[in-house]
Amino acid sequence: MDMPASFDSLLANARAELRRVEADYQEHAARFDTAQVLRADQARQALQTFIVQAEALRAAWDAIPLQAHPQPVARVRRAAERVEPAPAPPAGQPPLEEDDFQVPILRALVNLGGRARTAIVIDAVGVLLQDRLGPQDFEAPGNNHEIRWRYYCRWARQTMVETGLLRDDSPHGIWEISEQGRAYLLAQAA
Repeated sequence: MDMPASFDSLLANARAELRRVEADYQEHAARFDTAQVLRADQARQALQTFIVQAEALRAAWDAIPLQAHPQPVARVRRAAERVEPAPAPPAGQPPLEEDDFQVPILRALVNLGGRARTAIVIDAVGVLLQDRLGPQDFEAPGNNHEIRWRYYCRWARQTMVETGLLRDDSPHGIWEISEQGRAYLLAQAA
């Protein structure tokens, strides 16, 4: 089975469906059909979330060191295509710190529709930061069995909840951006 081709096909079909739903949304909006606009908007958000999740799965698949799995050289996948790639880290740059994860976490959550499961958010952050992660970021600190960048991503989330950038009333295992987090992200983009 050619997994990269399967992912390409899945993503192409999902993007085609998203274009169709967006056209329906525009058509219903032009006719002021509120019920259909809401339905199309829900479908659009669900498809956008699905595409980001599929891209994260594709990136995870490509990271698996299988002999029979050729690594695509020319492809660069992002959790969201509209996010600008981060600059490559200079040689000898120290590993990322907890604060370096705040904006990528917020971007990932916005791209995932505002909320998502922990593993999906962390995978999306990894895709967003793939050009900034160095060898030290893939080491496991101390007695922790989780690699450094994932560990710091989780700690950044806790700090962001405490500072109000993420909601503190989300269900267990769900990360959700707050209005304050959206405002912070917009301020960082300006």
